[in-house]
Amino acid sequence: MSPKPFLWRKPTPAQIAFIDRLVTQGGSLPYGRLSYVETVVLDELQKLGLVEVETGKRAILTESGYALKAAYYITDQVMVAVTRAQLDLLWLLRNAPHGLELGLPADLIPGRLVDVARRMTIRGWVERYQNKGRRWWARITESGLEVLHAVVELDDAVRGAALAKASGKLH
Repeated sequence: MSPKPFLWRKPTPAQIAFIDRLVTQGGSLPYGRLSYVETVVLDELQKLGLVEVETGKRAILTESGYALKAAYYITDQVMVAVTRAQLDLLWLLRNAPHGLELGLPADLIPGRLVDVARRMTIRGWVERYQNKGRRWWARITESGLEVLHAVVELDDAVRGAALAKASGKLH
C-alpha cells in the first residue's frame, strides 16, 4: 500500500449515527448536548458540508446531509482519508495473537498508535472494552474489517494491472 492516505467513500459508523440522531431530533441539536465523540464527528461532517453549526448554538443537518441519508448513505464523496498509521493499527488488531474476538490488550498497542486507536474508536472502526480481569482491550469492528478488505482489493487491482502491463496484456 502506498504511503498516501486511502480515500474512504462511505460514512463511518459514527457519522451515520450522528446524522441519524440529527434526523430523529428534527434536523438540529443544541451544541451543548453533544458528546465529545459527536463534536469530533460534527467537525468532520461540517467540513463535508453535511452539517452546519449555528454560531456554536446548534448543529443543523444540511440539505446535503438529508440527501445522503435518503440515498441510504451511498456516496462517491470522500468521507475520510485513512492514514498509514490508521491502517497499521487495523492490521495490528486484525492479526492480534488472541484473534479477532479478543483483539489486543490496550497496553500492548505501540505508543505511536495509542492516539490513533482513540480516533479509530471514535470512528467506530475499533472498539475498546474491559475484560473480566478489568484489563482494557481493543479489537477491530466489522466496519474496520470492511476498510481493510477495501484496501486489499485496491492493492490487488493495482498489482494485477501492473502485472498485466508488464506482460503486455494491458495497453
